[in-house]
Amino acid sequence: MESTACRAEVVRQERKEALGRARTAGDRTGEGRMLASLGLVQARLGRQPEAFDSLRHALRIQRRTGDRSAQAETLSYLADLHHEAGTHHRALARGEQALAIATDIGERGLRARTLNGVGGALLALSRPEPAKARYEAARDVAFEIGDRLQHALALEGVGRCLDDSGAARGDWVTESPAEWSWTWHDVFGPGCSRYCSP
Repeated sequence: MESTACRAEVVRQERKEALGRARTAGDRTGEGRMLASLGLVQARLGRQPEAFDSLRHALRIQRRTGDRSAQAETLSYLADLHHEAGTHHRALARGEQALAIATDIGERGLRARTLNGVGGALLALSRPEPAKARYEAARDVAFEIGDRLQHALALEGVGRCLDDSGAARGDWVTESPAEWSWTWHDVFGPGCSRYCSP
């Protein structure tokens, strides 16, 4: 069976070829997007310095071309990389930039994901209260758009913030039993009924 690393390497080669085609065609928007995609694959392969270079280059192009949606995505990817590298202040700065653009252009899916990322950076910086506010905002947006993954991550984040701040579980479960049960059914599906029924 082909390993994940082998598949990622194949994808990396495909992205490099697509990047070359975009450059040959003079497609600056496509070049910026392909560079960002290449950066993601490089990160997956553990090539963090290359990933940072690709994403920063992508961001410069996206700013020149005015591709704001791609800018927000790339800033979010850079925030994730900084978070993984332990440079949480930079993760926070990039995440806040991504969040501002996502909010401005109405990209709610990206906004939910970026709010979760900003919450993670704040929590890593020992700031549980503002982190909790970001996670709660992510939870609400994800709920509205039906994004179960980001909703689950936001709920987990709220719990980690409260654990970090020493709050008791009973202080943050404010929903009624029916609402709480629906939330977990929505995240995990009907298979969780034996665990999360009120």
